[in-house]
Amino acid sequence: MKLAIRSRRAAFNRALSDGDLGAIGPLLVENAVLVTGTDSAVIPSRKAQLHAWKQEFAAPRRYAAKWRKVRDEWVIEAEIYLTLA
Repeated sequence: MKLAIRSRRAAFNRALSDGDLGAIGPLLVENAVLVTGTDSAVIPSRKAQLHAWKQEFAAPRRYAAKWRKVRDEWVIEAEIYLTLA
């Protein structure tokens, strides 16, 4: 079970990174709920989420991450994701 969930999570992350709405849709149940991180808005369905992601992918954006090597492993210390529209 854990491996299957991690695999699906990785697929979702890949779809977000690629801006692939066709891959995102099947990973969401019809009544999936998303609470945004910017203003805690509730996006209450798969259809509404796909619409929101479509708008997000169309907006200019920037991503930066600060990586640090700790005990021979690279780990993320900080991330910034900005939508510029």
